[in-house]
Amino acid sequence: MLDAQQSAVVSKYSLATSSQTTSDEQAMLKLNIGYSYVDSIGYYHLAGEVTNQADKTANYVKVAGAFFDKSGKIVATSFAYTQPEQLSADQTAPFELVILDNKVGSQIASYSVNVQSEQYAMIDPSLPAAQSTINPAIQTAPTNSQPTTTPEFPVEYIY
Repeated sequence: MLDAQQSAVVSKYSLATSSQTTSDEQAMLKLNIGYSYVDSIGYYHLAGEVTNQADKTANYVKVAGAFFDKSGKIVATSFAYTQPEQLSADQTAPFELVILDNKVGSQIASYSVNVQSEQYAMIDPSLPAAQSTINPAIQTAPTNSQPTTTPEFPVEYIY
C-alpha cells in the first residue's frame, strides 16, 4: 500500500495465484545473424534471417534481443517480427532489431538473441531450465561496421 495511514491499520493479508500447464514449443526455427552496425545518428541495428524448419506454418515469428556493454551489463532490449510475420514450411524471412537510443548504440559490445512463434521456438525445451532461459551463445557485435548491400549470414544458431 502506498498510503501510510492505510498501511498502519493492515495487520495481515492473503495473496492467491493460479496457473495452468502449457505444452512446450518445438524447436523448429533457425536464426541466422547477418550484420550489425551503428548508423549515422547513433542507432544500433542488428539484422538477420529466420527459417521455419517445420512442416507447418509458424505464426507471429518474433525475434527478441538483449544488448550488453563490455562489462556484460544489459544496456538495451528490442524485439521485432519477421517480414512477413507468418512463415510457411521452409520459408525464410528477414528481421531487423533497432535500438532507438543514440546514447546506447556505441556502448553495445555483445548481444543475446532468440526467436519464437505461436507454434515453435528456437530454445530446445529438453534443456534444463537454467540453460533455456539465456541463449548460451553471445556474439560480439561490431559497433562501427557498415552494412553490406548483400548481407552475409555467417552466424547460425539451430536449436
